[in-house]
Amino acid sequence: MGSHGGRIRNYQSDALLTHSIVFAYNTGKHATTEFSPYQLQFGRHPNLPPDPPIATYEFSKPNDYFQFFRRTLPLYHRRANPQFTVGDRVLKRVSTSKTKFLSLYSDLMIIIKAQHPTY
Repeated sequence: MGSHGGRIRNYQSDALLTHSIVFAYNTGKHATTEFSPYQLQFGRHPNLPPDPPIATYEFSKPNDYFQFFRRTLPLYHRRANPQFTVGDRVLKRVSTSKTKFLSLYSDLMIIIKAQHPTY
């Protein structure tokens, strides 16, 4: 049966196994350093899929909150109040879908008229 000795290898499952081993190695605490490679590289514990989302932030100085707020506020404004001009190409989010296989966004649309925003 050839050089495989009657066994057929599944290379896709081997790749998945390899990725799982590398993930475990990078997120596991090592006895020598008492840290995971992830912690040494990024300076924090990894956020893993089963972990709950972060609900609070911890700042070392009172002014750190203000700096964080100042950096992130424009992101929230940009997300909440998009500015479009005539000729922009956009996708419109479909608000409801009957099944999970339907598209979440419309086909490509082009802005043809700018109006005063609705408040």
